[in-house]
Amino acid sequence: MATIKDIARAAGVSQGTVSNVLNNTGKVSTEKIRRVEEAIARLGYVPNVQASLLRQGTPKTIAIIVPTLEEAAYLDFYLAAQSAVLAAGYEACIYTTDDTDNIEANVLEKLRISSIFTVLTVSTLSDRCCDIYQNFPCPVIYIERKPQVLRPQDAFYGFDIIAIAQEWASILSSSNWKRVALFMSPKHFLHTPKTAQILDDAAATKGIVLTRFFSDISLSLATAFDIVQASPAFDAIVSIGSTYTSSVETAFSICKMTQQPALISINNASTYQSANHEVYEMDFRLLGVTAANAALYHANSGELSPSETNLMPKGFPYRFPQIVKVDPMSISMFTLDNPSTNALRKLLPMFEAISGIKVELVCVPYEELHSQLDSLTEASPFDIIRIDMADFPQLGNRLYSPLSDILPPDGLRKQLQDGIYGRYSLIDGVPHALPFDPSVMLFLYRQDLFSNALLQRAYYEEYREKLEVPTTIEQYVRIAQFFTRSIYDKSPTEFGSTTTCGSDATFASDFLPFYLGSGGFVTSNAKLHPLNSPEMVAAMTKYKEMQNFTSKQQWWRDSLRQFASGNTAMTVVYSNYVSDVINTQYSSVVGQVGAAVLPGGHPLLGGGVIGVSKFSKKQEACRQFLRWFYSDDIASLIVRLGGTSPLISAYSNFGNVSPYPWLAAKKESIACGTRGTDDVSIPGFSIRRYEFAIGTAIQKLVLEDLSPEHAAVIAQTLYDFYK
Repeated sequence: MATIKDIARAAGVSQGTVSNVLNNTGKVSTEKIRRVEEAIARLGYVPNVQASLLRQGTPKTIAIIVPTLEEAAYLDFYLAAQSAVLAAGYEACIYTTDDTDNIEANVLEKLRISSIFTVLTVSTLSDRCCDIYQNFPCPVIYIERKPQVLRPQDAFYGFDIIAIAQEWASILSSSNWKRVALFMSPKHFLHTPKTAQILDDAAATKGIVLTRFFSDISLSLATAFDIVQASPAFDAIVSIGSTYTSSVETAFSICKMTQQPALISINNASTYQSANHEVYEMDFRLLGVTAANAALYHANSGELSPSETNLMPKGFPYRFPQIVKVDPMSISMFTLDNPSTNALRKLLPMFEAISGIKVELVCVPYEELHSQLDSLTEASPFDIIRIDMADFPQLGNRLYSPLSDILPPDGLRKQLQDGIYGRYSLIDGVPHALPFDPSVMLFLYRQDLFSNALLQRAYYEEYREKLEVPTTIEQYVRIAQFFTRSIYDKSPTEFGSTTTCGSDATFASDFLPFYLGSGGFVTSNAKLHPLNSPEMVAAMTKYKEMQNFTSKQQWWRDSLRQFASGNTAMTVVYSNYVSDVINTQYSSVVGQVGAAVLPGGHPLLGGGVIGVSKFSKKQEACRQFLRWFYSDDIASLIVRLGGTSPLISAYSNFGNVSPYPWLAAKKESIACGTRGTDDVSIPGFSIRRYEFAIGTAIQKLVLEDLSPEHAAVIAQTLYDFYK
């Protein structure tokens, strides 16, 4: 096996240079980095990860112990915890015990002498294992099953089992069941004296015969047949866990049962639902993230977590008690043809099934949106109307009924992300609309390129600064230049970034972040900055320079696909178009994408609002639709289907955050995003007129090669002319 000494000899460098290259430390020239990397490839060198961890000193690994990964709840827990740990620069090791104390004890004996900083464990809680944990050299976080004794450095994370038992007691009391089977692991946390008593009391009060069946996971199918073939038959089977539910469904299928008892699963939260049974959800993904973050916080700060944390269950999804089914009817919704509308279209059959109301979508492309809005009158057939947030201040009063006539706005306000309500709902302090698909400009970059040692050194040699995610416009332009092959012939990408320039509107959006860093649209005495100001000229100069290093595209999706194809190192796009970057059909950079707030720190807000038309005669049906659309379950599904939602809950769902890693950057960007004059009221100001003047001037700057000074004069002239 090749060693560092062998690599140094083959590359003609010192062992210290090889070590610096392997650890991405020190100042090594691009030529030496290239020689070392070629020697590594030629000799097939494999680094000793364990030795590297020992050299680092502080433990960087967390151990996760679960009974099995065949159970969906534990798999979700592990994947979520691992995701949080990896994101923090640590490692996670997984161990399974088959819920057997001998196996768990053997695992613990090995871990006692390993370099780990915390254990997350779903323990058997056998006496032998509890004794080992009491003398463990690092903190232990118990998951789901709580020991009798917790050391000061230990903690417990689980679910509120009393609340769950009480809710199930209520379910039993309100049912018509006479015989109910509970099917679970003998070690499941719902099988405790207190929870068992709550369920038994509820069953006895209602005259229900409640029978418990226990089995290890490996024997669950045999027990499932006993339950399914019991005589007399059970009215309902409550299976706890995915394995037990699957075993019951298999027994149903093999027995060819024409009449089956109701099957309800107490299971992990999932995006995917079964048509054969209902699922009472408990969010093991959230449990995994929460417990892992507590371990990381303790490792980094030394501060202890709360000794006990209980999460509430999610319960039954897709139940809408506020929706009252009516006789079949329809409402019409006027909207933009975009990813959020496409996601909504997929879910509307659900709304029609539970409400009796069919929502007919009338979708128009962006280019036709404004002309059609201008023609809407009292004769308009539309009940719900979506308009761009940039048009909302001018059109909202004319188009929408006050929101207080439809829904209590304060309740929904608490569900919305920070920074959204005022900009997407209020006109002169009065709520008229709700955010439909709020978006914001996001900065995307290739993580693999920014962390490449050879490129890092080459950039340093050229600019005498570290290659890192740009936070200023000046850094952004320099890095775009570096990643443009016509400038740096060893660049892995043809262009540094993209320009979206299909119309005056897209040109304006693409350019304005360059200008906003100079102080924004408004002066200190609440007046509009002149468009032919020195600040505007300076921003246009920088933007024109940037055009030498960008791929020119017509629309935001086109810019995204240039980036996804590997043609550019960076891109700036609106967040509602980002989902395609993880679609392997279009993307060659899956797993390599980083996201951040735009360089300069002034991303533009976009997207639209919806409200009920002043002229609608179907306000109650519209109210039902809005209640459904702004529920947590639907918000989460909209995001998972590639759309965007204004609800906080859609972005705390691990099932969404995991495939869409830019959601955190989107949340941060919305908080600092801007559009127009924000909260400063300037009489006669129109976002559309302002952006038209700037966008037209930028078109001429780029396409007709005007000077920045001339383009700035054109912007001011156009704005004044259309007042």
